[in-house]
Amino acid sequence: MAETSFYQDVVARLPEQAAWPAACSLWQGAEGVAPARLTAWSRRHRHLHPYREILVCLSGETWYGWGDGLQHCPPGQVLFFAPQESHDLGYPPFVGPLEHLWLSVLPERVLGRLVVVTPEQRQFSARAGWVLEEPQPRAGLLATWAALEAAPELPAPLRRLKLMSALALTLARLAEQELLAGRAAPETVQRLKPYPLKNHVHRILYEETVRMDRKLGYEQ
Repeated sequence: MAETSFYQDVVARLPEQAAWPAACSLWQGAEGVAPARLTAWSRRHRHLHPYREILVCLSGETWYGWGDGLQHCPPGQVLFFAPQESHDLGYPPFVGPLEHLWLSVLPERVLGRLVVVTPEQRQFSARAGWVLEEPQPRAGLLATWAALEAAPELPAPLRRLKLMSALALTLARLAEQELLAGRAAPETVQRLKPYPLKNHVHRILYEETVRMDRKLGYEQ
């Protein structure tokens, strides 16, 4: 299998930003009526966590459980999950094929992973992962999202524009980081290339979850 490229496999496949349908509790809840089979599965397979997450749909079509309902997810759909917001845990074995980009938005970094769902194999797997360090955490995606939650007086179209712009900039930075790696020192290239998920991205995510849970007073 060819090496996964964030630019080629993610950014170059997305439509223009203005065309991205986006769902977030800042401006709407889940919309539409999902098939009964997916609804029943979603009710039994939910989870939540203390960090923010974003789902960007790249290919395939499904419904994804979020909040009190399910959201239709064609290619280009974006879903924003706030901390402790209930959403599906994985994917049903009867959906796909799908390719979804997941972003975990942490205080000092953004973790990206490309998830491939293959119903023939009745499984989903992370094909590649990326890490974007936030040198200025107060000006990044997390800061923008948190500021919008604290400003309910802003009209929904403005909140959507600001959050989607922060997301687009994050995707561009991830792609730029990868494209510039070829001109960097060898040790930098090694650091920027896609990581084995279970050995790096998942470890960071686990450690951050434990840290956040302790801060919130939850037992491990």
